[in-house]
Amino acid sequence: LPIVILASELATELVRGQTVDTVVNRQLAKLADAYTISVRKMIDDGTLNTILLVDGLDEIPDEQIRRTAVDRLCEWCAARPKVSAVVTSRIAEFCKVQSSFPAAFDVMHMLPMEWPQIRALLSNLAPLVNYDKGKMLKVVESELQNLIGRLPSTPMVYTLLAVTLSSAEHNEIPATLTILYANLMDQLLAKWDMKKGVVALFDATVKSAFLARLAYQMHELRTQEVSARELNS
Repeated sequence: LPIVILASELATELVRGQTVDTVVNRQLAKLADAYTISVRKMIDDGTLNTILLVDGLDEIPDEQIRRTAVDRLCEWCAARPKVSAVVTSRIAEFCKVQSSFPAAFDVMHMLPMEWPQIRALLSNLAPLVNYDKGKMLKVVESELQNLIGRLPSTPMVYTLLAVTLSSAEHNEIPATLTILYANLMDQLLAKWDMKKGVVALFDATVKSAFLARLAYQMHELRTQEVSARELNS
């Protein structure tokens, strides 16, 4: 059973005096609220193989809190016979967080994707975004050398690229990651409604400005959810 946990959320709960249990139970409730107790019992007694996927250790800026988070995580996993953990960090920040890991952790680096892997991914994505596979591969391959220097060579980036290339307005390789995100937002906020035949009450610029303000507030509050009442206020 994979359980995804944000490292920043884990750190926040630990600072508040909570435990790893708090975060794990919250994630289990999102997966299957009615079965949280029974699933948790299976995890604790070792009848269910479980892996904690802890994302973004480098997003915990305080070194002591980061070490505490890793220590509590290791203790939690060690107390359960069939629980393991994978902790991620951006490569550029890894040197800052490497000392937080005990020797028991194996360190693995994700290498940039190469053309055969990129081609296989795009071939699978093209039908999902209603775009001609041959055309998509030709566009990307023709710009591949420049692309490697401009955008991170990761599955997420090429997935976003496939989505944006399917739009008639954005059928060229973007120069930067920022432009790629901007193209994607434009497509999601404006073109999605048009494709479904929905008349948009607000244009993409207004939607984008509103969502940017909302995202900033959520970032400051370190929250992933906003209630309808908070949204309306």
